[in-house]
Parts: sequence; C-alpha cells; structure tokens
Amino acid sequence: MPAAPCELAGSPQQLIFRPIPSYDGRGKEMNITNILYRIVLVLHVTTAIIGFLGALALSIAAYRQRRNRELPDKFWRFQTYLQINTLALGIFGTTLFVMGGRPKVEWHLLYGALALLTVLMQRGLGRGRQIRQVLAQDYGRFHEVWVYFGLNLFLWAMYGRGLTTGFFGF
Repeated sequence: MPAAPCELAGSPQQLIFRPIPSYDGRGKEMNITNILYRIVLVLHVTTAIIGFLGALALSIAAYRQRRNRELPDKFWRFQTYLQINTLALGIFGTTLFVMGGRPKVEWHLLYGALALLTVLMQRGLGRGRQIRQVLAQDYGRFHEVWVYFGLNLFLWAMYGRGLTTGFFGF
C-alpha cells in the first residue's frame, strides 16, 4: 500500500537534493541547487536592468539641475537606492560566481568591479565627505551636479556593458 500523501519517505538529504522535473522544455532534471542558481541569476539580471535604468534617470536628473550648484534631497535619496541596488548586484554576481557560474566574457567581471568602485567614489564625494572637501579646497568650487552627472553616466555605461557581455557575450 502506498504511503499517505502527508508522509515523506527518505532521508532529509534525499528530500532536499532529489531531482525535480523540469518544465522548461530541456528535459533536464533539476535539483534545489539548480533552482537556487536560477533564482539568483534572475535577481542578478533584474538588479542589472533596474540599475541601468536608474543610473540613466539619475544622470538626466543631474543634468536638469545643471544651473544649480547643489542637488536636491530627493536626488540623494534615489542615489542611495541606486547604490544599494549596485551592491545587491555585486552580491548576486559573487554568489553566481561561487556557485560555479561564469560569464561568457571575462570582461563582465571587470565591469562589475568598476561599478562597485564607482559607488565607492559616489559615497566618498557625498555631502560632507572628506574627498569632496579636499577637492573643494584644492580646486576651488565643487560643482556636485556635474560630478554626479558624470559618475552616474559612467555607472550607466558599466551597467550597459555588463548587460551586453552577460546577455550577448560581446
């Protein structure tokens, strides 16, 4: 007589790592590791697309404020969201790398590292930060609108190149 539907047979390892039928048409059996890998991959791609659009929007917002010397508080809030998104992208990418995933082109890793360095530079040039004060003392006026326009435009380019190397391999 078969086991009742609510009863589970087998050890915990057999239950966790047992094959789950795939419905993606490839005919490949999937286990929990493959499912987690796909979830992290989808999160990685989603954060990359959000970052691509967010960096472009912040570049446009900074450019629209070019006549002013300071950016509004709303800009800084969205800038922080973009920085958190970039860090999440780095975490997801590192997780994929540790799980054995490799990009089609090794340059993809460089674009991710440059995006994270750009976020560090943005944090260092924020209001009241030391790098900003040193630049203002050495070079006179610090025009944050143009600096953040350039940094967000560069971040947008890094997101774009990361997406093209990740999706298309060029």
